[in-house]
Amino acid sequence: MPNISVVIPVYNNNEFQIKRAVQSVLNQTYSNFEIIIINDGSENQYDSIYRDLESLDTRITYYKKKNGGASSARNYGVLHARGNYISFLDADDALLPNFLEEALSILIEEGADFVIGGVSISDSFDIKKSKNTNIQTYTKERIPSMIKHFLGDILYFEDGYINRGPVSRLLKIEYAKKVMFDEKLVLGEDVVWNLDLLSLVNKVCIVKKVWYIYYENPISALHRYSELVIKQLADKLIEIKKRININEDNLKFSYCNQILHDLKRVNDQFYNHEDCSLSIYEKNQIIKNNIYNKYPWNEILDFNFFMNSSIKDKIVIIFYKLRILYYYWTLKKSIGGVFNG
Repeated sequence: MPNISVVIPVYNNNEFQIKRAVQSVLNQTYSNFEIIIINDGSENQYDSIYRDLESLDTRITYYKKKNGGASSARNYGVLHARGNYISFLDADDALLPNFLEEALSILIEEGADFVIGGVSISDSFDIKKSKNTNIQTYTKERIPSMIKHFLGDILYFEDGYINRGPVSRLLKIEYAKKVMFDEKLVLGEDVVWNLDLLSLVNKVCIVKKVWYIYYENPISALHRYSELVIKQLADKLIEIKKRININEDNLKFSYCNQILHDLKRVNDQFYNHEDCSLSIYEKNQIIKNNIYNKYPWNEILDFNFFMNSSIKDKIVIIFYKLRILYYYWTLKKSIGGVFNG
């Protein structure tokens, strides 16, 4: 029986991407694993490419299912996993060869349930520089102090950062089976999954070492244009708020920072995305009807958050309160300066 299950959901990824991902697992210094490839309803021409991957190694198993999204595919992988531990890898990314061995060693030595490692962008990472392993251990009492890193305060270190998704992680399988991904969420389901896990596990290790390489994919859900993005982001924000103590100042601040980050995504989708064909008037009406003075977006009007925000964020909040975010985004694009960031 395999000790570790590596789940790779795949949807219309090309042959180069999926082979790079699979090979990065096969290149691991730890060998007692299985690879579970979940074809989440890709177009027919991809089926033979994915199916042929089984011939590369006996540890690879291929499944095909109806399209249900990344959460559905990951959940399917969890249900078919045979390992004692589980990890997730996106089909367009790659693992560094020491990931499974080092993560498992840390998990066992520290007596942890969940190990979280670092991520780096493909063109900015030099594996030769990543030698030190900085481990921060959080027991049940200290786990709530981690939550801010899964909202608006990303944890950066010298070589990379702690991703808010499900990757560069090793988890005991029993917890993965108890905390499934929310298939109703289109965006942010991975943040919600992390928060649910943190409320359940007893010990977590954050490892400030890059184990995972992220390659930007323009067709991923993160980058695709959708007129529904405001609702999708709002659904995520609402689910996040259910899982945190919003009355804690640091979490309130982090949550509001997440809203500001998501407002930027709205701008990118409606005003900067080449696939958005709406007129300026139509875009402004959508913003007016769905964001101004609407929950959860109006949480950024919190007085304490405003007073402790940067000048740039104060400007955003003021433009939001005046219902003229479009002019802020236009100014930011035109003159930069204080508006950048």
